[in-house]
Amino acid sequence: MKNLFILFAISCLLLVSTAVQAQWVQLNGLSDSANGHIWNLAVIGNRILAGTGNTGMFVSTDSGATWLPSGLQNKDISILTDSGAKIYVSGGAGVMQSLDSGKTWSSIDSNLPVQSLAVSGGTIFAGMYYGGLYITTDDGVSWNLISLRGQTVYSLFVYGGILLASADSGIILSTDNGVTWSNRGEPNEVTSFAALNGNIFAGTGDHGVYKSTDNGYTWSVTSMSTGWVYKFIVSGTNIFGATNNGVILSTDSGTSWHAVDNGFPIVYNQYPEVNALAISGGYIFAGTDIKGIWRRGLSEASTVSGVVALHPTIISLRAPHPTVTQDTIALRNTGNSPIIIDSIFGTRPWISVKDPDTVAVGDSIKIIVTLQDSSQESDTGYILIVTNDSPNPVDSVMVIYQGTTAVVETNVPAFFALAQNYPNPFSATTQIDFSLPESGHATLKVYNSLGEEVATLVDGNQSAGQHSAAFDGNNLQNGMYFYRLSAGKFSQTGKMTVVH
Repeated sequence: MKNLFILFAISCLLLVSTAVQAQWVQLNGLSDSANGHIWNLAVIGNRILAGTGNTGMFVSTDSGATWLPSGLQNKDISILTDSGAKIYVSGGAGVMQSLDSGKTWSSIDSNLPVQSLAVSGGTIFAGMYYGGLYITTDDGVSWNLISLRGQTVYSLFVYGGILLASADSGIILSTDNGVTWSNRGEPNEVTSFAALNGNIFAGTGDHGVYKSTDNGYTWSVTSMSTGWVYKFIVSGTNIFGATNNGVILSTDSGTSWHAVDNGFPIVYNQYPEVNALAISGGYIFAGTDIKGIWRRGLSEASTVSGVVALHPTIISLRAPHPTVTQDTIALRNTGNSPIIIDSIFGTRPWISVKDPDTVAVGDSIKIIVTLQDSSQESDTGYILIVTNDSPNPVDSVMVIYQGTTAVVETNVPAFFALAQNYPNPFSATTQIDFSLPESGHATLKVYNSLGEEVATLVDGNQSAGQHSAAFDGNNLQNGMYFYRLSAGKFSQTGKMTVVH
């Protein structure tokens, strides 16, 4: 009997362990407000390196259970790349190098306004802010400007004998190590590149994922056509993407993309902004903007089972009060098995929705949305769609009621969002855009690398919609700065670089 009890206890522990791995779990050590801004992740042997927004580099040797400082304290690690045992990092000004897996660091340049880095053999490529492309072949003893003078090089990628870059004119391509370039056109503002199965992927700012099947010469947008995609990581035949709304996965070379967000918290219908991804020890790790580092079992995260991709149609309903009006939202199952819709509901009593049936693989259905009379002269609600893939809403549509008009609004954002400032880096002024799905008090403040407030750009009641704020950096010293949007329970931080 005692042995049976022990076996039962062990079985329960295994079930609990499996359940934990089946979703994202927040790790201890880098989850507080000071260290929770994770910009980069890298794996060297059994060491996982995490570059933070303003507290330097941290390392874990036990699959993320504990984290310890690994040099570069109180520094912004906005760029991190590795080449074998060598690691290169930058915070927008200068390049640091480690030859011992991040245990110690030395400066190989302290002045260049670095925007992007790439390594190929013994050559280091450094893209600059309005400074073109520099290279070094002697580990930073000497740097040479070889091309793109006066341009900002936002990202770099080496693929075989091809060098790809995202510059002011879009994607450009070089076959002679950056001496000459050909313009490959859209997309603009590429944040990252990755290669899988002979294809190259480009993650963009607010335009989703693009794909090239001919070594970067031509590009087309994938089914993931919106949203910010900051980083990619490849695992076998799968590719994961870090986005401004959680993590995405493609198991078919980018033809379809699926959300793998089970376990992430939702605040105002939005998952955490994920800046970086890493794979180590059977886990996938996600570095987030303000929520620290999360971990999930890799095999489970790589399994697509009944995930729904939602594609709301452009809806415009204008109904004289109190007329009842209906319209539809298209929903398509892009997973590998049928999906069961647990519930579809409105967050206000004046919104009612008819629940659909099971959706077969590849099929589409129409969800009937009914807008009814409201006792409120002005109100806002959401249509939330919940599936058996996750207990959390996977998509929503905002519904606005004003006076005698009911509108499913396509111009008012459904989520809070803080965009990357543009231009970045900058020497004089820059613009910061942000979105508010509802009216209320909001603040937008700028801080230096020590966490000291240097400017308040917004502080007061703001209407729902898209907003912009200009920031003047003429009187600031060179370096990395942070801007934070706070509205209600929402808070998001971005980083920007001042270079005079």
